[in-house]
Amino acid sequence: MNTLEKKSIIDLDTGCDYPDGIYSHEALADHDYHALPRASATLFKFAINDPMEAWSKSWLNPRYKDEKTDAMKTGSAYHKRFLEGSEAFAATYKTALKKEDYQNLLVTIKDMKEWLSAYNIPIVSKATKSDLIALIQEQEHAPPLWDVLVENHKTKHAGMDIIKQDTVNEIEFAHSLIEQDPIASAAITGGQPEVSLLYTLHLNEDGPGGEVYKIKCKARIDYLKYKSLIDLKTFSNYMSAPLMRVINKNIVDRKYNVQAVSYLQAWHYSIQNIKDNKMHGSSGFKSYLIDSSKHAKEFWFLFQQTKVPNAKLVKFPDITDWYRWGEDQLRMGQLNFCRKFHQNKNLPWTAKPELETWDDEVPNWAYSA
Repeated sequence: MNTLEKKSIIDLDTGCDYPDGIYSHEALADHDYHALPRASATLFKFAINDPMEAWSKSWLNPRYKDEKTDAMKTGSAYHKRFLEGSEAFAATYKTALKKEDYQNLLVTIKDMKEWLSAYNIPIVSKATKSDLIALIQEQEHAPPLWDVLVENHKTKHAGMDIIKQDTVNEIEFAHSLIEQDPIASAAITGGQPEVSLLYTLHLNEDGPGGEVYKIKCKARIDYLKYKSLIDLKTFSNYMSAPLMRVINKNIVDRKYNVQAVSYLQAWHYSIQNIKDNKMHGSSGFKSYLIDSSKHAKEFWFLFQQTKVPNAKLVKFPDITDWYRWGEDQLRMGQLNFCRKFHQNKNLPWTAKPELETWDDEVPNWAYSA
């Protein structure tokens, strides 16, 4: 009888019907992957200090909306170009229109009213911007209207993401420098991009005879190679600090060490899925997975600075304090997530009510804030 059979299994049903397995980026698109109701390294990281945030930013929250910041959108564009190539980038992104390309362009309400007044066209006192646009469009000599141009551009390229030309130029320049870097370029060539790992985690509760939580999880490896997992991270350096200091701070602040441990754990679970032929993609993709499963994996970060095209390839060994700290943090996050899921299910994971009181002494970190 194995260990799992001796213990009580708590099956935490996430409601995901998508089967466990390994999927190529063609078999499971990015937006479909993110929509899957499964636990992930991101949610486990939230659950370390604040299970309520994990609940709020998961499928369990009926009000949750996956709204990306501008920095996240830029990071996604870097990922698409660096990992999947120029053709995939061109199929996903379309450059935004530029105002300077249009003569006599009307942008604001003030612009529109001045143009109408110049042609003695009467304006209703309470006219909205939409009213003004409609009125101008009725004229035979109507000039270009920015709102109309932008909307038509979006409609013409529906399904694509609109991105500024300056951002495209920035990404292309950074990629050209990566290609000239024999160390960094080797990290994102010759492998498989955006590989999705869907697996079922078995997590032992603390203490002897504890239960085992069973929960469906997911991880998306930026770039899979025979002997390594590569994760591309974009970052900014507004204060012009030494690069490794900024990178180390990003690792701490964003708990990237926890992600590294979680992804290596996901790969460990996925080896059995490869053996069971739970692979989804081309024959070449499947062959690569089979060969890759024969090799132990190291975790590497490729840090790419935005605006200034600095790149650093950083190995994340599993023998360092950084890694051991990540292991401890990951287990804490996974336990917090599974316990709250088991206790509260879809209800908000509120903290236990307690009254907080200021300490007498100011903490040391406050002096350097």
